[in-house]
Amino acid sequence: MRRRKILGLCLTILGLGLVAVSLGAAVFHFALPVNSVLTLSVAVLPVVVGLTVLVTELFEGWLNRSQAALVDGLQAG
Repeated sequence: MRRRKILGLCLTILGLGLVAVSLGAAVFHFALPVNSVLTLSVAVLPVVVGLTVLVTELFEGWLNRSQAALVDGLQAG
């Protein structure tokens, strides 16, 4: 795996973990050192960044394969 893909997965997992902790604290009335709404709002950022990195990595791989196929087709013709 490429570094960006691993970074995107780590950020997404971290963000989803923070979302789960925040929602669990709100549902089960746990006392967190910070407000659970603040934790939830901070947790959204890594999820969004991680998913953006994963989607751009997916599109970049797709475009690289398409470009290679196009070049192969032009060279064959």
